[in-house]
This record gives sequence, structure tokens and C-alpha cells, in this order.
Amino acid sequence: VVAVSRAERQTVHERYGRPLSAIDVVTPGVNLELFRPLGPGERRWSWGGERPYLLCAARPQPLKGPDLALRMLAVIPAERRPHLVLAGEPSQDFAAYGETLHRMVDELGLGDDVTFLGSQSRESLAMMLRGSSALLNPSFSETFGLICLEAEGSGRPVIASRVGGLPESVVDGSTGFLVDDREPATWARAVERLLDDSALHTRMSRAARLFAEQHSWEASAAVLEASYRRILDRDTASQPAATAGERQTR
Repeated sequence: VVAVSRAERQTVHERYGRPLSAIDVVTPGVNLELFRPLGPGERRWSWGGERPYLLCAARPQPLKGPDLALRMLAVIPAERRPHLVLAGEPSQDFAAYGETLHRMVDELGLGDDVTFLGSQSRESLAMMLRGSSALLNPSFSETFGLICLEAEGSGRPVIASRVGGLPESVVDGSTGFLVDDREPATWARAVERLLDDSALHTRMSRAARLFAEQHSWEASAAVLEASYRRILDRDTASQPAATAGERQTR
């Protein structure tokens, strides 16, 4: 069995009784050419204004927790508040939840602080990530959190929930912050700490890219290949020796 994170490996072990020794972990990779930092003189993607922006890129549904991102934004005083870009198209099953998010923006007085965008191409997402100040991932559950790795490849820090496989895709205190609770004020403090300290932001941005460079798709493929080879070598070793005639036939 191949799992995408140690967290998923543990889940497979607990729910299906598969021995841990029979479950390999192969984390996803990131396209380091597409998801890259902003280049010298390169124009940043803009939401339509001058304020820095936070990006929350996920299909709008309760599991992903974009409502927490809105409540967090409302806690930050208006004069210091960054813009928030929510990118993702709600599925038909969660159309009502998407409408709820729009109502929340009005109720919280965030009409000038939030931009809703639909689904994005990989190229558009990469451009939005590298222009952002940080990625938010307030999800209730993630097996790994590939979007976090893509943000880090783009040289952007990540603020995410400490759940599931997210501690494996975000290095707390180095490539971003992991938040232990779902209190808007706690998330707001993490955002303000990152945005108010330019030296910290620069350090985390560099660390994020270095971390992503260790997780290329080539590296991921090599780990998966090694898993396949162990199985093939084991199966070959367990077969009885072939006779001369059998070897010739093979």
C-alpha cells in the first residue's frame, strides 16, 4: 500500500488493519518550474487594489474552512487588514455553502476586503500564489496538502491547520505557521505576526522554497520506483530457481 503522508499511513493501518511495515509513504511532488518565486522585475498578480493579499485556494465547502478565513479577516483592524482572495468553484452539492460565504462577507462588513474567484488554471494559480503574501489553509482535514507545497514552491509562507498531513507539508515556524485551534483571533495573530515582520516573512519565504526543492516530482517518482522495486525483488527472491529449459523459454 502506498500512502501520501505518514498521517494517511496511520489511518490506513488503523482502519484496515494493514501492518505499518506494508505501507510505504510517497509524498506528492511539486512542479518547481511552474510554482516558482516572483522573478526580478516581474509584475505581481493583483486582485484589483494595492493592498497585499492572502490567498485561500480550495473548493468552497465546509471541510476546507473558508468561513474561518473570513472570520479571521474581520478580527484584523481595517487599517492593517490585508485583502483576501478566495479561489475555487463550489460544486453543485455545496452551492448553498458558497452563497453562505457571500452572505458572511456582507454580515462581517468585508465587502471591500474579499474577492471571490472561480476555478483557476494551474498557470493562473501559480501566478496568484507567487504574488500573494501567504497562503491560508484552514481545512479541517487534509491527507497531505499539495496546495501548501505549491505555495512553498512559489516562495510563499503558509498558515495552516495542524491537522492530518498538513504538519508534513508545512514546517511550523520555518516555512509558515501551524495553528492548533480554530479561533479567528489565533489565526489573525499568526497573519499579523507574519505580515508585520518583514525579516520573518523573508526568512520563511526562502525556507519555503528550499523545502519545496526537496519535494520535486522527480524525487517523489524515485521514492515510488524504489517501493515498486522492493516488491519486485521480494517476489523474485521467493520464486523457485528456474531450470535451464525454463530460463530459455523466458
